[in-house]
Amino acid sequence: MILEGTDVDAELLQGRPRETGLNLKLRRGISKATYLDELDGFASDLTIADRKLPDLDGYSAFNPAKEKDPYLPFIIMSGFVDDSFASRMKARNEIKRT
Repeated sequence: MILEGTDVDAELLQGRPRETGLNLKLRRGISKATYLDELDGFASDLTIADRKLPDLDGYSAFNPAKEKDPYLPFIIMSGFVDDSFASRMKARNEIKRT
């Protein structure tokens, strides 16, 4: 699952696995509604989320994904993320798994 609002960035993310020879089914969410629909109807092996979308952010997208599957790999990407954001996400993930 790719959660990305920018077409150019989504295309780059979708093209990279294909370049490595991986044959993946990729779904894209561009809003909170489409993301939640895809989360319910698609068994994802990995989620890559932009930190900021118009009506959703990576932090908020993390919670429903981890509730569905606590071991689902979840990557939040951004052009800029400070250390405090990364620390909060790490702590949140460790709390959910215990």
